[in-house]
Amino acid sequence: MDKFTFGAAMRAAGLPTLERVLVTGDHRPSAPFDGPYIVKPRFGGSSIGIEVAEDWGTVTDLVAGSPFFLSGGVVEPFVAGSRDLQIGVRTYPEVELSAIESPVRGDEVGAIYGYDQKYLAWGGEVSSGRELPAQIDAAVEKHLRELARVVATVAGVRGIARIDFLEKDGEVWVNEINTIPGSMAAYLWIDPVRERAELFADMVAEAAATPPRAYSTAGSDGTALRNAGTIASKLG
Repeated sequence: MDKFTFGAAMRAAGLPTLERVLVTGDHRPSAPFDGPYIVKPRFGGSSIGIEVAEDWGTVTDLVAGSPFFLSGGVVEPFVAGSRDLQIGVRTYPEVELSAIESPVRGDEVGAIYGYDQKYLAWGGEVSSGRELPAQIDAAVEKHLRELARVVATVAGVRGIARIDFLEKDGEVWVNEINTIPGSMAAYLWIDPVRERAELFADMVAEAAATPPRAYSTAGSDGTALRNAGTIASKLG
């Protein structure tokens, strides 16, 4: 997933997201927001390569020196005191949302929900260090579920995905979408209860029953303009 493009699409759709800046080895703009910063590889998942940086110099050093940032780094403000909230969405036989999870971060200051916690700390396919279902205010839950449905539409989700949010003091931001998360988000389906066999069978049925999404780049290579010739011929 392209985290930078996804964030831009969500912002363009009017959804609440944290501001993001793209930093590469050659492109190092100053941030329009104060640190500390959270720095993520533009592509990839499972929290691999994600770091928290106190100052902008550390951000640029990370992007320039780490192999995880060969395609650039996405930088956001680090929201201290926030928590992660995650929800599964499936689109067949109809759009349906799972229970909401609140994964437990580490105890250290500036902790993030990282790869070790997700996959290694508990010796399982996905970690048991979670609050599922999440204990959240009813109004926050309603808002998050409304946002999740919009995200699924804007992102053109098919099959099963997991949508990640950040929440602090009742304010919710769309963070990321994971189209192939650990266990295909199957562990989130406790309300409503959906067994893995049902989830995966419905994914196969959806693929068989609906045409694939096709994206055209026709005209984007400049052929039409070159064939039109001069400006005068374009104007008739």
